[in-house]
Amino acid sequence: PNFNGKYENNFTKEAQGLATPACLDWIVFSKTLKAEQYNTLTIYGSHDPTGVTCREPWAVQELGKHLTANQPYSVECNGRIWTVGNCAGFPEITTLPHGIVCQCSSHFPAYALRPCVPFTAWSANAVT
Repeated sequence: PNFNGKYENNFTKEAQGLATPACLDWIVFSKTLKAEQYNTLTIYGSHDPTGVTCREPWAVQELGKHLTANQPYSVECNGRIWTVGNCAGFPEITTLPHGIVCQCSSHFPAYALRPCVPFTAWSANAVT
């Protein structure tokens, strides 16, 4: 697929995991991302259509490079800790307050993008 620099998909609690279109698209997107072309990164979802944005080009590019390489990385950007890591064998980007991937947060709003995780209790978009 042609993402035009944007990964966007529909997630449902009942349909998560490797066989879903959201996961398959995420794998392709994360492997083909050209990080040096981007200056902002926004995570948003149905619970928060505005979402949160990292506006530091160097931080966005480092997050993208690490996502593509499937390597862990954390950086503070615009007052949040942004983290790339591995969750259940698949790449994740999160802005959870503790900066740890593959975790839930008791602090809201919390944002995590992990469409391949096969656990229905772990959403793949912004939650408030």
